Amino acid sequence: MGTNTELVAESSYANARGRTHVLVVDDDKSTLRVLGLRLADAGFSVVTATNGAAALKEIEERVPDIVLTDWEMPEVNGLSLCREIRKQDYDAYVYLILMTAHTEQMSASWCIAAGADEFFCKPVPANSLIARLDAITRFLNASKELVNRARGTSADAPKSECSPCSVE
Repeated sequence: MGTNTELVAESSYANARGRTHVLVVDDDKSTLRVLGLRLADAGFSVVTATNGAAALKEIEERVPDIVLTDWEMPEVNGLSLCREIRKQDYDAYVYLILMTAHTEQMSASWCIAAGADEFFCKPVPANSLIARLDAITRFLNASKELVNRARGTSADAPKSECSPCSVE
């Protein structure tokens, strides 16, 4: 897949993190590599892309659980990537995190308005990022479980003993 590589870690965290699929997008190749390796070592399934256009192609292949994207990139920047992802109708919610060197309060407003769920100022400490991704993973897993229960497809969902009623 060209400059995009999948980094899958075998670690004790892999099962606890539920193999959460994270797409990391940044045009700075050293940042991309460091983030990708740190997240993979922590047990996340990681795919990388060097800009928003490449990220959209990756998403066509496999929709990630979380997109962690830089703001300033060539072709399709992070704000535009968030907007494009939010236009789509995926089976599950895609959690969007925008990273940037911009520190102004207005920047956070623009990120949220573009569809991002969170905004981080660079550099993002790896331990803080991993802890936050763990929290997001718990949120996404709980959301999926609720949807499954509502559909009656969860292994934990109680079996109904009632038959459908008709109202006249």
